[in-house]
Amino acid sequence: MINNAKVRFENVIFLPSFENGLKGQPFVQTIVDQTIFLLSVINELKSCFDESGHRTKKGNEIISSYFTGDRARFSDESSTNKIRFIKELTFKKEDGTDVFCAFHGKISHKYYRLHMSWPVTKTNPLYVAYLGPKITKD
Repeated sequence: MINNAKVRFENVIFLPSFENGLKGQPFVQTIVDQTIFLLSVINELKSCFDESGHRTKKGNEIISSYFTGDRARFSDESSTNKIRFIKELTFKKEDGTDVFCAFHGKISHKYYRLHMSWPVTKTNPLYVAYLGPKITKD
């Protein structure tokens, strides 16, 4: 799944930490399916900008469908969790610099999360930093 995702989702940059959360976890097809779905959403969103950098109609539809509302598939961590888990939500890029990835896609099975950089823009890279059990558990 990981190798396939890295080839298939060309608008996403997978950080070295991406698969760290999967170490020691059993293979679960439901998690694989949901991960592929979430990656397809953000991969498409990254392509939904016009020449001037404004989100297109399709991009706005993606935001409306998956990033808003009480049952949104993607959301940001709470302000409290951003402070409390700042170290755990900060990941290293290939060049050794840090990127904060509190924004995440939700996989309800086993409370998995797909952490990513935010906001998604035309010019900024879209980093996917982590896939695994929820980091901000109490």
